[in-house]
Amino acid sequence: MFDREDGEAMNREAENNSDEKPQQKKNKTADRGKGLSLDANVLGDKFLSNLLSLPGSCLEIQRLTLVGGREDYIKASSNTKYVLNCAHRSGYDDPVVNVEWFLHGARVYEWLASKNDVTVSGVLLGCVDSRPREDPHNLHFTKLEYYLAGNYTCKVSSATRTEQKTFYLHVVGE
Repeated sequence: MFDREDGEAMNREAENNSDEKPQQKKNKTADRGKGLSLDANVLGDKFLSNLLSLPGSCLEIQRLTLVGGREDYIKASSNTKYVLNCAHRSGYDDPVVNVEWFLHGARVYEWLASKNDVTVSGVLLGCVDSRPREDPHNLHFTKLEYYLAGNYTCKVSSATRTEQKTFYLHVVGE
């Protein structure tokens, strides 16, 4: 695979061959390009997948998990501090601009990165922290009720991409 070390080696080789005629340099550069093209074709999808997973090149929701007690359900009327955590990453050149949460398709929570501002609506009013000190893009439950059960979708957006993932939240009695 072509990486930074290969690029640096090619630059050193070009500097060492600076006394060559321009036509010879042009041919060597063309040959290098053909080699890279061949590598990309030989490696195919794996090459492209690795290229897209480099830092700075994509938006991705890494995992959507329930943190606090059990990882598969919350207990109604419990004092446990549960957080529905939407772990994501984005490129350095395309940062996250907002995170939205949907419950059964209706938007119930939004975090705007530029203002570090949270908007809560619908059934989550009074049930989640609207001013969390840490990770305001996650749902920090403050009141646990049976009606909070359902499909929660985390939608993360940058200026150029949007990704989403869904988690079914189970609510059980004491």
